[in-house]
Amino acid sequence: MARPIQVQVSFVDDRWQAVIPGLDNLTVRWRSLPKLDEKIRQAMVKLLEIDETSAADADLVYDYDLGDNADLTTDLTKLRQLRSWIREREAELRRQSEKLAKTLILERGFSVRDAAVLCGLSVPRAAALAPQGKPHFGIDRDKQAAELAAREPAPRVRAKPAMAKPGAKPRRVRSAAR
Repeated sequence: MARPIQVQVSFVDDRWQAVIPGLDNLTVRWRSLPKLDEKIRQAMVKLLEIDETSAADADLVYDYDLGDNADLTTDLTKLRQLRSWIREREAELRRQSEKLAKTLILERGFSVRDAAVLCGLSVPRAAALAPQGKPHFGIDRDKQAAELAAREPAPRVRAKPAMAKPGAKPRRVRSAAR
């Protein structure tokens, strides 16, 4: 992966100005930050003679200077660092959740659905961790039926009652369970 490119951004005369020291102090000015990013990448295509895909994938690291208000700049820097820290923790949480779900499914025999709930994953994500053939949604019905059949004799089936003649009144049968 290419190294990150530092971009110094400041707000000058009602416009955002970006300076990239690593690219001969390339300077770009624009009214909005999203458009500024787009213009920076367009300038990189021309200056570095790279294709648009490479410019779109470039890792630009922005350092914002909000001018004479040092407190705002400091707060913004802290906020961006905090967001970066949270993204790192979320990635670690995702890795740990998937590792535990895989253990529950493969080693402990939990269903994919149960492992998903326990680990805070979606069922499709947990299912992607399970091997093919593993029951994805609850109990393995075939295995359960085989175990039940091995333990108990087959139940007796009652014969069907004889059919009544056409036009005959239906009989009332009293249940013994009353």
